[in-house]
Amino acid sequence: MRTLNAETVLVGKLVTVMSKSGRAVAVLDVEETLKGTPQKFHEVPLPAFGDTRDIRKIYEENKTARLLFIGSTFTLLDDKKPDFPLLGGRSISGEGQVLPYLREVIRTNPDWKKTQTTTVDQLIVPIDARLEKWAIETIATPQFVGDRRNQAVHVLRYFKSDSNVTLMKSLLDDPASNVWWSAYTNLKNWGVPVN
Repeated sequence: MRTLNAETVLVGKLVTVMSKSGRAVAVLDVEETLKGTPQKFHEVPLPAFGDTRDIRKIYEENKTARLLFIGSTFTLLDDKKPDFPLLGGRSISGEGQVLPYLREVIRTNPDWKKTQTTTVDQLIVPIDARLEKWAIETIATPQFVGDRRNQAVHVLRYFKSDSNVTLMKSLLDDPASNVWWSAYTNLKNWGVPVN
């Protein structure tokens, strides 16, 4: 969600790193603007890096590389980097996977500031159809037991539907006490009678 919170998401190469008003600023030759106002060159204030030797080192090490800037942080772009964790413990890596994923996330969440979120697997995720799909698939996957299934049941509290009510009722006999308790709690919160 760092991507959705950032004002700008850019791909490009460093032109220089300079000091401006006592702060390091990266000047980026923009190849693609995934989010923000498109510009040929963009100045990105960087987090504090210490003295000017550190700033020069950053420039020297990255001046020919393609970089992905998400707000004021950057990562190298190549066939292995960056590595992004996804919901459910998966991850994607390399520009071939990461850039299409970021484009889709930005495209499908245009009103991000109005989107409700929750935390799953230490990631902040939007409460949307993808989250519901993940939860249902996780509950149905036999190798996921205990905490992972409980987390999925807990997430379904946002998605009351006839099929999810049926699913919650089927979990009332689950051998994991935290799973059936979460299912019971969802049903009660949805106003569904539980026998």
